[in-house]
Amino acid sequence: MKRLILSGIPCVPEAWHKIFPVEKNVQQKIIPFIDIFTKGFYKNKKLSDLVPLVCDIIQDFLPDQIIMHDMGVTVGILSLISILKKTRGLQCDMVIFNGAFGYFDVNKSNHPIRIQNMSYADFEYEVRKNGGEIDPKYRDHYVAVQQFYQELVEINKLYAIKRNIEDLSESSKLVNSRSQIDLGGKVLIIASRNDPYIYFECLESLKSIILNSYMKIIDYGHFPYSGSVELIKNEIKKFSNNLE
Repeated sequence: MKRLILSGIPCVPEAWHKIFPVEKNVQQKIIPFIDIFTKGFYKNKKLSDLVPLVCDIIQDFLPDQIIMHDMGVTVGILSLISILKKTRGLQCDMVIFNGAFGYFDVNKSNHPIRIQNMSYADFEYEVRKNGGEIDPKYRDHYVAVQQFYQELVEINKLYAIKRNIEDLSESSKLVNSRSQIDLGGKVLIIASRNDPYIYFECLESLKSIILNSYMKIIDYGHFPYSGSVELIKNEIKKFSNNLE
């Protein structure tokens, strides 16, 4: 079995070994978000430039299982959509931890705004306080990470305008404008309700728009490896066994 882990901000790869230890019959690849970020963001400073890099990783590795968390969810889903537009050959199951895709409001979770004026020391303190383990590479690229979050804020403003226009449209009240997404396999969403960064409605939104998705609630905060690791591992094992 081949497992690909698309990690989010600002996790160090080794933290994921608490949930996904090295196994004899599993070929595992962990992709830290910072590695994708430093390769793709600096040229045009656009989130979209990260997607082709993740597409290449997925298509080269051809995983049987993809794990996504935080920004790994956003970039991972965008990449899978891009791949599946070109080929239906990719078949894998997916596990999504807390992350967002489209349905995110910086007025409800304001860390993309707060980080603009947050020192790296404060950023590191807050992450550790919430159970996260930081990849040391973030220190050297922190200014660019702040710029990245600024782009997310601008994208969020555009989505807010779009949502307001749809709310004023009578037709949008009669027809669900949010079409469902087929990611090519079954999807387990392990959602946490006590996340200080991603509010629960983001996960409910993912459940509503992703075909063949199932949700399990386990309150682990934001970082899965800081929570009930055994509960999480058991749910993933049950999900994987049901696919065999």
